[in-house]
Amino acid sequence: MYTKLFEFIRNEDVVLFLGAGFSLRSGYPSGYKLSNVIYNDLKRSERTHIRQNLGLTEMAEEYVQLKNNDREPLITLLKREFCHPPLNTKSQEILRSIPHFKTIITTNYDNTLESVYGDTCNIIINDSDCSSIDKNKVSILKVHGDLMYPESIIITRSDYIRYFDTQNNPILWNMVRAIMATKNILFIGYGYEDDNVESILFNINKSIGDKRKEMFLLAPSIPKHKVNRLHRYGITYIKSTGEDFLEQLIINIKENIKFDFDKKAVSIETFNRFCQDFKIQVTVTPEKKNNIINDIQPLAGSCVERKLEFVVSADLGNKIMSGDYNDISTDIPNFLGLGCSHLPSIKLTQEDFLNFRHTENGILFHKQSDISALWIIKQPSRHGIISITTPDGQIYPSMKYESYSLKDNRVKANIHTPIYTYNLDLNVTDGNLLTFNGTPEFENVYLDKETAIYWTKLLLYFSKGGNFKFNIDNIRFEQEIPFNESVVIYFQNVLDYYECIDKIERFSNERFKKYDSFSFERYENARKIFCYFNKSAYFSQTNNGKEIITIKQDSNSNLIRDLKQKAGPWMMCFSNMVEHPIVINDKEFGHFYQNSLFRNCSLIEINKIDDNESEIIIMDKENEIQVFFSDNPIKQEGNNILFK
Repeated sequence: MYTKLFEFIRNEDVVLFLGAGFSLRSGYPSGYKLSNVIYNDLKRSERTHIRQNLGLTEMAEEYVQLKNNDREPLITLLKREFCHPPLNTKSQEILRSIPHFKTIITTNYDNTLESVYGDTCNIIINDSDCSSIDKNKVSILKVHGDLMYPESIIITRSDYIRYFDTQNNPILWNMVRAIMATKNILFIGYGYEDDNVESILFNINKSIGDKRKEMFLLAPSIPKHKVNRLHRYGITYIKSTGEDFLEQLIINIKENIKFDFDKKAVSIETFNRFCQDFKIQVTVTPEKKNNIINDIQPLAGSCVERKLEFVVSADLGNKIMSGDYNDISTDIPNFLGLGCSHLPSIKLTQEDFLNFRHTENGILFHKQSDISALWIIKQPSRHGIISITTPDGQIYPSMKYESYSLKDNRVKANIHTPIYTYNLDLNVTDGNLLTFNGTPEFENVYLDKETAIYWTKLLLYFSKGGNFKFNIDNIRFEQEIPFNESVVIYFQNVLDYYECIDKIERFSNERFKKYDSFSFERYENARKIFCYFNKSAYFSQTNNGKEIITIKQDSNSNLIRDLKQKAGPWMMCFSNMVEHPIVINDKEFGHFYQNSLFRNCSLIEINKIDDNESEIIIMDKENEIQVFFSDNPIKQEGNNILFK
């Protein structure tokens, strides 16, 4: 019933036109009741001249004429009926929580809307208000005036003729006409007992014609013949109360606003305002094609009700409910605060879900199609402190850990240090014998060299082996750990990396702004830059003990002549500017030469490309290539190669 209209609203393409029915619960009269109030305010002698069942505009017209064309008594009556605090503002507050409505046109005289919207709205009553509209606020156009300005009130038949024909406020009326020509219109609060409704519709159609977009009128009950009359004006009738409609609209927006925002069907401002009304703050990044949501947090002083609701098969559901989380997942994203990706968990992929919903304070943020994986992680069975004493007496104290009890008397534990989390699988046998194996999971960055070296040395201690002492929550264990040569080499490289970064800072007299943790690529880059500053050779390994070099030369060059006439092996050095800067800790190093020395070269073949150029293919049979980095290219003097 609401599908099309809901979509128009969610696309911020609807203007509201509010009538008296929208203010009934606030304690203000409908048009029919106001007509009776005006009639009853007349003296008995005055009533004999008019019928009681006149419409509001005719009743107000007769009232003024019976008062000798004095409007003041009518204005006083209207103030008595409308200038009092609202009894109920629920409908207006629901409306305020829907920021998709940027413009509200109303024929009501009460001030409930502006009292609820406060300083977040523009109140536009006459032409002079049109020059100071804040586009960041909701515009409320009071087209029948405001009782603070009695001359602006439109209520009598003469007022309507003056309003539509003489155009006392041409700028305001042109604004209304422009709005209604470019936006879809939703009428709420018009039960069609007010004769001003048809007057409004007639003049809108007369002014705009076929240029307008769609119109909808919402009312709980309208006789069939009046519905047919609406259709003649091209208005779609929807049977509903305004409050029920707005509550259903809120539900629909909560189900769709995140996805409307993703595809840019709704503005960032509207998205943020709607979320803030539901006590959440969303951090977003606008992209060219789609908007990206980075983070969801509660507003200050509020809390978030975060729900994951999903349906899976009975077998998988039983596994989840039984707590059978004995698989150690190693691919959990290492989000800030999680501390480790090696955790006992159950991993669910998109195919495992029969249905999935993730909501934040009732706003839907993810559906099944958005999920690539969900990990249900086992809660630690124990938290505590562990200290380790190495074979040479070095003490590593007060490290936090958490442990998880698994099947077969196994225990999974994670020990946290400033630069890595040590992932352990433990078995405790009779007595105080502890057997374990583990691997470190490094943080992305480290704070300083001293901390990095200190904790890397613990890993070196473990790889070199020996008798270690463990104090776990004041319970002592001892364990003889075997020597592991390959692991020693690995952690020695890690240690060298941190030392190398420190040496680069000393050579360049400049500290890095950040420090990336060890990886082999970063280690190799650091070695290259250190060799550049230190003017020492950098050695890189060849592929399977050989390297193929292809170069192009003038067909008549001395190099081609020598290669043809003289047997190898040859020593060759090639010099070229570093093509791409070498990056360490987000800092680029470049604008120098890479001079590669091949010490055991032999000719494979020479291929003539054309009369002027030939291709030379050479093989170097050494296990490593010697590279020098310099500010200038190599220079040959006789049989000597010089680097500057």
